[in-house]
Amino acid sequence: MKVALIKNGKVDNIAEFDRWFEAQAMFAESEFTPVIAERYDIVIGDTYKDGIFYHDGQAVEPRMTTEEMLVRDMELIKQSIHVLLSAASETAGTETRGEIQAASQLLVGEGA
Repeated sequence: MKVALIKNGKVDNIAEFDRWFEAQAMFAESEFTPVIAERYDIVIGDTYKDGIFYHDGQAVEPRMTTEEMLVRDMELIKQSIHVLLSAASETAGTETRGEIQAASQLLVGEGA
């Protein structure tokens, strides 16, 4: 895991550890504070204050996890399906329109 070594509010170094407790143990009696930085694109010299990394004065947002990306992508797919089915429903005949609306509710939920 990527660990930022903080000294005087700055990222002084970045190290890789197999386990978090190893980083904690190695720097327990040092001038450095280890901080898990796995999801952050940071460089030496960045600032760390109140649990937030800063690069050139701007907060560094954590990268999305795989799970977060999947949830985001599923929402985009559901929205796209809803738009496509709505367009199909507008051009379909009465009998087909009901089938399309039922499929839409099944695929994207009634609140879509």
